[in-house]
Amino acid sequence: GLPSEEAVVDGVLYAGTLMSAISGVISAGTKQMDMLGCVIVGCITAMAGGTLRDVVLNRPPFWITYPSHLHAAVWGSLATFVLWPLIINHSAFKDTHLAFLWSDAIGMASSTVVGTEIGFAETGQWQAAVTTGLVTATDPVEPLVFTEAPGDVDL
Repeated sequence: GLPSEEAVVDGVLYAGTLMSAISGVISAGTKQMDMLGCVIVGCITAMAGGTLRDVVLNRPPFWITYPSHLHAAVWGSLATFVLWPLIINHSAFKDTHLAFLWSDAIGMASSTVVGTEIGFAETGQWQAAVTTGLVTATDPVEPLVFTEAPGDVDL
């Protein structure tokens, strides 16, 4: 038979966590971060939006309730860092930017779906569902990590 709704939501949530972690590692790697930096950025990217969503909904963060998501983010980040040279040299992703775009798009899409479903289940209001979907798909911390100091401005 078909998988239950809960199994589908869990699968999409894991996919979002893993793909977001991968996109974070790719971003950190392009900034020449070491393994620890890449794993930290991967985990922040994977969990910040969902954590913010859960705090707004007055719920414990999902990765505390379900630590397997934290494990997926950490192990996915480590695997991406270690296997990245192999992935780039022996796959269709010869372009780092293309790999980032795909992983980020899949992560954002799955996070939006799950965040929307959680928001609606918690509140029963479509406005809250849309807001939590958007919040879940964003990473409010990563842009702060990668903000570069502005250069001299010529007026």
